[in-house]
Amino acid sequence: MKTKIIIMLILGLVSVSTIQAQKQRDDFKIQVDGLGCPFCAYGLEKKFKEFKGIKNVAIDIETGDFTFTFPSDKKLTLLQVKTQVEEAGYTPVTIKITRANGEIEVSEKEKE
Repeated sequence: MKTKIIIMLILGLVSVSTIQAQKQRDDFKIQVDGLGCPFCAYGLEKKFKEFKGIKNVAIDIETGDFTFTFPSDKKLTLLQVKTQVEEAGYTPVTIKITRANGEIEVSEKEKE
């Protein structure tokens, strides 16, 4: 009986730590102007992979939506994202960051 309780406690702790590890990522959504083909999307993705730790990258060429997650402890800023998009050769229309703690940051154009 004690063995079952100990196993259940261990499984519970592992589950909680896994959930917390997943929650420690910020969500980024950028509307990008100028994406016209898969090669363009690849170039943008490649530029952002310079940020070590980027995951869950998704780019919709038709809408210009570019999303990814990034470790919250590295605190990627709106300015860094804007600069990276521009260095890749594109124009960021809007940028929205949803931090792991629930805080939301948006670029100036989206605030209007």
